[in-house]
Amino acid sequence: MSRARAQIGRMREAEPLLASPWDVAILGERRFDALSEMLASEPCPALDTAGRCRIYERRPMICRLMGLGVRTATGQVIENGCPIQDDFPAYRRLEPQVFDMDRWDVAQEPHLASAALELFGTEAWSGYETTVAGAVLLDAPWRLTNDTGANDALDTRK
Repeated sequence: MSRARAQIGRMREAEPLLASPWDVAILGERRFDALSEMLASEPCPALDTAGRCRIYERRPMICRLMGLGVRTATGQVIENGCPIQDDFPAYRRLEPQVFDMDRWDVAQEPHLASAALELFGTEAWSGYETTVAGAVLLDAPWRLTNDTGANDALDTRK
């Protein structure tokens, strides 16, 4: 959680309006992209000190798609932008995978509403968007392994 706290601190320095629960939608796409570029060289805040993902079983969609180029149903190609390409050049040679984003958007709507209800007590937050660091710091009902690899209840009050 220390990486997530540090990353959120850097995000708040760059974007002082960003506050808990770290909803990045308030920034707009251009400012969020600039913030993402600023933090691009930092390790993921969900990695422990040995480089293992502490949220792998509940990782967000961006993590599940990272490393794959995507071709939308309309033919648009979203390039593979994963830093893993530096270590494994074979990823760069993979063909973009077909992924129907419009269908995905429709299919995820009830799940977003359910998650908003669980996290915030209302479906009104179903459009909530955050970063991995923001998700790690949420006072949420899931469990996370801490930096040492031991299970630790996610508690932002520590």
